Amino acid sequence: TNGRPTGAFLTKFSQSVVKMLCFADSYSDNMNQGTGVLYKTSGQSALAPFYIQTNLHVVLTDDNSTPSCIVVLYPDYSNSDSYLLFKSTGYRFFKDYIDTAFVKVEIVDDTTIPNRGSIQDLNLYAQAESETYYCSDVKIGDPLSVFGYPAIGGKSLTLTDGIISGVETDNNGVRYYKTSAKIDHGNSGGIAIGDSGCVIGIPTFVQQGELESIGRILDLKYVLNNIK
Repeated sequence: TNGRPTGAFLTKFSQSVVKMLCFADSYSDNMNQGTGVLYKTSGQSALAPFYIQTNLHVVLTDDNSTPSCIVVLYPDYSNSDSYLLFKSTGYRFFKDYIDTAFVKVEIVDDTTIPNRGSIQDLNLYAQAESETYYCSDVKIGDPLSVFGYPAIGGKSLTLTDGIISGVETDNNGVRYYKTSAKIDHGNSGGIAIGDSGCVIGIPTFVQQGELESIGRILDLKYVLNNIK
């Protein structure tokens, strides 16, 4: 088989991939669109029991104010008219030079909002952290799939396929995979998976710097194992 994610495999990931609409600053209603992955954990961390993993640049504000985001969860990836709303405030991160952020998911305060999500919804659709595993051996030519909500056409979940086409390391020692899969504004912060269902990393639209303006996949396993 070609290993493309279909059926239950697609549903498993698609339900936990959320759209992030984050305020660009504290003085306007301008919002930036990105993607995140909803996880649940049984641990005792400050982010327990539910958190979203995304790119740091998705949540950062232009005026350095506290980030505030609307989180949109789609239980059925094929129906963009049915969704659940949550929110997040602030973030945690590894290092400020690593484009990764973790935000705690919160219930929307206004009980009159018809699409307001619940704790039960989070528990139903979040990926179990304990059941998520990283690809142990990623090679050039390996196929992958990218889940996200690109700014153009990002009302519904978008899945793009490609291969690992190379590896790059920036000046801080952060490793990225080059890929032929389409990664655009809004895809940032989603998830790139291998055909076996293992996580390769975080799709990242690199906006400036030595990697130029092009899509890359942040090698999250390398970050977790090598950068403290």
